[in-house]
Amino acid sequence: MTYASSVEVVEAFQNHDGSRVASRWRVHGKNNRILGTAADRQPVSFTGTAVDASVDSPRVEAAVREFLDALERVVQDGLGAIDDGTELAVALPAAARLVVTTTRGLAVMERAGLEPG
Repeated sequence: MTYASSVEVVEAFQNHDGSRVASRWRVHGKNNRILGTAADRQPVSFTGTAVDASVDSPRVEAAVREFLDALERVVQDGLGAIDDGTELAVALPAAARLVVTTTRGLAVMERAGLEPG
């Protein structure tokens, strides 16, 4: 099932030496049951923020890991709230990690000038 038709980088910033980068992105598409809603194929759009930092900084790396772990918990809670009588093919934590990893990968692809898909 495809949830997003396009990913758009709204803006991106980096510090003077390029070791920290922040970007805002927006996903546009049609609703195919996103977050447990009815699959009504109505237009849907949501935004996100990605923060990347040099892996040379343990403090920054730990902060980013903590953020991603919290994001996975939010996604897992959202997936767990879907009560439509079907079961996921994988455990909720694995599904949440897949969603977060995929969206992070899309942000990296956009910054590299690549088109997803």
